Amino acid sequence: MAHLIPTFTFCPHFIFRVVNLLYVRDTYKKKPRIVEGPKDMVVKEHENVVFNCRATGDPEPTIIWKKLNSNIPQGRSFIQDNKSLKIEKVDSSDEGIYICRAENAFGFQESGVQLNVHCELFFVSSDVALF
Repeated sequence: MAHLIPTFTFCPHFIFRVVNLLYVRDTYKKKPRIVEGPKDMVVKEHENVVFNCRATGDPEPTIIWKKLNSNIPQGRSFIQDNKSLKIEKVDSSDEGIYICRAENAFGFQESGVQLNVHCELFFVSSDVALF
């Protein structure tokens, strides 16, 4: 928020009105706060999934995604322009907890989300002799 503060200067023989417009900026630095965290998801194998994460703070926080105890799948995962995490063609190895971390110079906040993948079932023909 900006405030304009007029200032005045007086001389003994003349009165001058000098107005200096002084710009004052309120600087409230804030640590990040996640205002829209990701939601738990259950998807079928080979589907795509998108996790959203939106945060506020000053300066604007950086969003970082990670997977607990593992790596985010390479080649099938993308951080979108709005900082969402998209994983394409999920499989059972993608199951787990994903963490959205919002951070700036004044701190960080994290939010976790569980991804469950329902795998396709395959049936073996009963015509096959097993002995």
